[in-house]
Amino acid sequence: MRYSMMGAALLLCLSLAACGFQLRGSGSLPPALERTQVVGLSALDPIARELAAQLQARGARVVDDPAQATAVLSVARIEDDKERVLSVGSDGRVREYEITQSVRFRVDGRGNDLRLPEETLSVSRDLRFDPEGVLAADREEQLLREAMDRELAQMILFRMQAMR
Repeated sequence: MRYSMMGAALLLCLSLAACGFQLRGSGSLPPALERTQVVGLSALDPIARELAAQLQARGARVVDDPAQATAVLSVARIEDDKERVLSVGSDGRVREYEITQSVRFRVDGRGNDLRLPEETLSVSRDLRFDPEGVLAADREEQLLREAMDRELAQMILFRMQAMR
């Protein structure tokens, strides 16, 4: 029994290796993005921090000096929206909201032909609202927004990786 389990595990590992399966890593950016300047965001902005961390994880450096930059990531606008009501309770009070974050950005190369035209990315999440636990609802919204910032930064980096 023990040998058959080991054999099955070995067979599974070999079949995964044979099909080309790989765990998703952080990926790599085109060489033209080696030194990227991020403009349009405050250094304290959560998306700016996420972008900087993810750029560094992919081997790029975030620079402040435009003379050193090989590419410029321009963030034109970030929008937060919590207007859409998803559900209402029997008492007429809102029970769920949809929160949406959008970012409009573009990438231009410096001294190279790299270019990503302006585009808008959006993510949305459902937020349950409990009038009895307002503090918990605020904390949940904060955690959701942090996750949305990470996801938007990842989406921007995925677009930049595809610029090869």
